[in-house]
Amino acid sequence: MPLQIELKTVDKVGKSALAKACEAGNLAAVQRSLNSADVMATSTFGGQTAWHIACLKGNVEIVRTLLESVPDINHRDKTGTSGLHYAVMSGREAVVSLLLACSDIDVNATDNEGNTPLIHACYFNKLSIARLLAARTDLLASHCNKAGYAALHVSSLRSHAGCVRVLLETCGVDANLSNSVDGRTGLMLVGNSLGIAEIFLAQATIDVNQRSKDGNSALMYACLGDHYDVWDRLLAVPAIDVNAQNAAGDSVLAIACKNNNPMLASQIMQLPTADLSTLSADLGPTLLAAACALNNVALVQRLVASPKMDINYQGKGGFSILLQVSAQINTDVAVLDAILAVPGLDTNQRDALGNTSLIHAVRHGHLYLVQRLLAIPTTDVNIANKVLPDFDRPLQLRG
Repeated sequence: MPLQIELKTVDKVGKSALAKACEAGNLAAVQRSLNSADVMATSTFGGQTAWHIACLKGNVEIVRTLLESVPDINHRDKTGTSGLHYAVMSGREAVVSLLLACSDIDVNATDNEGNTPLIHACYFNKLSIARLLAARTDLLASHCNKAGYAALHVSSLRSHAGCVRVLLETCGVDANLSNSVDGRTGLMLVGNSLGIAEIFLAQATIDVNQRSKDGNSALMYACLGDHYDVWDRLLAVPAIDVNAQNAAGDSVLAIACKNNNPMLASQIMQLPTADLSTLSADLGPTLLAAACALNNVALVQRLVASPKMDINYQGKGGFSILLQVSAQINTDVAVLDAILAVPGLDTNQRDALGNTSLIHAVRHGHLYLVQRLLAIPTTDVNIANKVLPDFDRPLQLRG
């Protein structure tokens, strides 16, 4: 039985009978009420008209019927949202097609936040609708909203790969388009979405070394966010500049060190293009950890000789530099000597599991290090770890 709509009623938020008929998808009621109702009457809540509601709900026949009576199809409610905006956001592809066929439709209309229908399509990942909008020759695909973001930036942020591809390959949006708030590009905004990064890197005009307003590159943002997949992919780009410095004077290696990420720091240090000549103890224990991991004897010696270096600093897992070199395989003897010679070195520090450097050295068969540690009068051979307190004392391991 068809839903009955009382044509003369207005509900408590000021919604007209026509608006309610559109909401209910009751075409017959809409047709009956058009003779006596104001199609542009607004509700007291949000200022929506029957037209907005019809576009939101997506009944093509109702929208087609209203088109004959609507004086302004681009009319916006209190939030600045037009019928096209509503149809896009709710994924009403057929309604969007109908509206785009109207000669007076404003495909670039902006709501109160500066969002166009295209930005909404990309935000909500309405790919088929984005394609419809992209076919318009009058589309302003690079428009930025009041937050400074264009559709390309929104698509990158939300990992909507299909929309990114449409914008770059159909709309012809500049792959290096920067937002107007901090200057970041789509490539800088991909997070750890490797698939989207690949789309950007496939563009002939992409500048992998472009900087944001604070001087950071896409590689620097990948480092800052611990986005390892994108980080590895960017490092594989021949044109990548690993020595560039941001506005604060930090290279990507410095950023990795300041973020306490020795793994990323080690990767950079192994690149043939990396400039290690200016590295100093100012970058702290993370740089020293990376240098030790790579057995870079000269750099280790230079770093531990600086009074700025905290030789007993403990990082992730409670590891100090001495604990690290005790636990890693094939530590260079010269690296061990450089560390053991530092005044104030604490040989009894324990990691998060209670292991000392001596315990690690015994476990890994580091005879030289065991001998050196035992020769230090302050080394405590009776410390037990937290896992096997009755077994993992160094003397018992040796015995």
